[in-house]
Amino acid sequence: MRAGKLRHRIYLMPTAESTSAASGEVSVVNSTGSAEAVWASIEPLQGRALEYAQAVSGEVSHLVTVRYISGIDSSYRVVFGSRTFEVESIIKRDERDIMLELYCREKGV
Repeated sequence: MRAGKLRHRIYLMPTAESTSAASGEVSVVNSTGSAEAVWASIEPLQGRALEYAQAVSGEVSHLVTVRYISGIDSSYRVVFGSRTFEVESIIKRDERDIMLELYCREKGV
């Protein structure tokens, strides 16, 4: 992918689950101090790409493409400005450590 396509500055943030002692309720919280700023391409999915993504994982709405980073998994969130995307699935194209495609669901929409 050409560098010009990676025009959005995002933060990749791992999440952790927290259980309330009083109610036993599980909530997802961002872990602190470990956000990584990277350049990315964010595209809303349409047509066949949307059908494919939703077949892979239910409510996917956006494709976020980044350069390869080891250790990224579906427990991460993508933060872009005031928007937050939950990573539903990850595809490493051609099994090469060059690019990652993160199929995401926008939170709060």
